[in-house]
Order: sequence, then C-alpha cells, then structure tokens
Amino acid sequence: MGSGRGNAETGFIRSVDEAVHRFYTTVVVHLDKPAGRRTAAQHDAPPATAAAG
Repeated sequence: MGSGRGNAETGFIRSVDEAVHRFYTTVVVHLDKPAGRRTAAQHDAPPATAAAG
C-alpha cells in the first residue's frame, strides 16, 4: 500500500528542487564572494592628476 510513497520523484518536487538550485546559483553564490567596497574618502576624493611643473 505505501511502498510507492517517497520512491518516485514527482513533478512538484522536481520543480521545487530546480527552483532552489536556480536561486542558489543566481543569488547565494554571489553573496559568498567578497565585495570590493570603496571607502568614503575614495568615493569623495577628486581624481589624482600629475603636477605640471
């Protein structure tokens, strides 16, 4: 009676598994990477120019 229960992968389970995999590969993987952040001084400072002299 219950021998088939849990053995077959249904379409619903397959679609949820694919959605989780897609979310992980498009979002979570990118969250693990260190972000190159600029400090406020780097953001507000004018670009360095060579002194003409």
